[in-house]
Amino acid sequence: MAQRVTKGKGIFGSLHVTGDATIKGNLAVDGTLSSLTTTDVIVTDDLTVTDAAAIGGNLAVATNKFTVAAATGNTVVAGTLGVAGDLAVNGTKFTVDEATGNVVAEGNITADTFIMTVKNALVADPAGGATVDAESRTAIAAIIDALIATGVMAAA
Repeated sequence: MAQRVTKGKGIFGSLHVTGDATIKGNLAVDGTLSSLTTTDVIVTDDLTVTDAAAIGGNLAVATNKFTVAAATGNTVVAGTLGVAGDLAVNGTKFTVDEATGNVVAEGNITADTFIMTVKNALVADPAGGATVDAESRTAIAAIIDALIATGVMAAA
């Protein structure tokens, strides 16, 4: 037989429920809410956490759309990952500047197929001078023409 606790009434001390419990309204827990068995705590509507959430095991959203492996921290995103700000991999190993779109890679970039489209090109003197002599410009233009001719780079 079900027992009811109505508004304005309280239970002082421990409450042990064997079987299902239905709560109509809000449930406030001043302490820890935990499952005393290996059964999951199931939330069938939105879950709002207003403080830090510590998750000791794997994290999965919609089964496999966003996952984090607890043991390694490896993260899988099965969709578009939008980054609203600068992107940095391992400090400065690979960066994308949010304001300019400039990309810096400290190392080699390897690809089976690599096509680059150049809309504007600026040839600068590696020593930082303001000009590059005509011979250097001719050599660089020949390299760019060869890359376009072989399909490595597309002309804008």
